[in-house]
Amino acid sequence: MQNIVAYDAGEHCEREEAAVLRDAISDLPAVTWHEKREQMAYEKPPETEFQRYIRLTKDSNKITFY
Repeated sequence: MQNIVAYDAGEHCEREEAAVLRDAISDLPAVTWHEKREQMAYEKPPETEFQRYIRLTKDSNKITFY
């Protein structure tokens, strides 16, 4: 498999920033090893576009642990 990014010389190329682990988990509540709850409320609003996208669910104010 080969990935190619092509654009004409002199053409402005604007790339999106890559999502990193911090983008995915920086809004998660702290969890200890003895946590018994299966759901917890987020403690703060989403900080990144990725977090806003992930929360686009029916119950977007809680996180469920599986």
